[in-house]
Amino acid sequence: MGEKIESIKLELADLKFRVASAERALQGFGVTLIEFLAAKRVVSEPERVALRGFLAAMLPPVRSKYYTEEVRRRLLELLEKDDVTADDLRELDKLSELIYKEYLETGREDLVKYYYKLRAYIALLAGLLRSKAGQEGSKPS
Repeated sequence: MGEKIESIKLELADLKFRVASAERALQGFGVTLIEFLAAKRVVSEPERVALRGFLAAMLPPVRSKYYTEEVRRRLLELLEKDDVTADDLRELDKLSELIYKEYLETGREDLVKYYYKLRAYIALLAGLLRSKAGQEGSKPS
C-alpha cells in the first residue's frame, strides 16, 4: 500500500510540473506575440490607452502581505503614466510578481486574473518601447 501511495505522489508531482510548464509556455507565447504585434504597431495607441484604463479601474482590493496599499498606489501611478520608460517596465514587472505571489499565498482568483491582464499590458508596452527605439535608431543624424 505504501509503495502505491508513493507512486501516486510521484505521478502527481510530475503532473504538477507538466501543468506549470504548460502554463509558462502559454504565457511566454502570449507575451511574445503581444510584444511582436506592438513592435510592429499592429496595436494602436487608443487600444493601449483603453487597456491601461481598464487595468486602473479594475485594480483588485488590497488585503494582503505582498499586494499592499503601497504596491497598489505605485501600480496606479505607473498605469497613469503616458511616457513609460524601460525602468517603469521593470518596476511594473516587479509589482506584477508581487500580485502573483499574493495569489499563490491566498488563492484569490481576482489577483491571478488581474495578473495576466497586467502581464499583457507590460508586454504591449515592451513592444511599443522596442518599436520606438527602433524608429529613433533609424532616424538620420
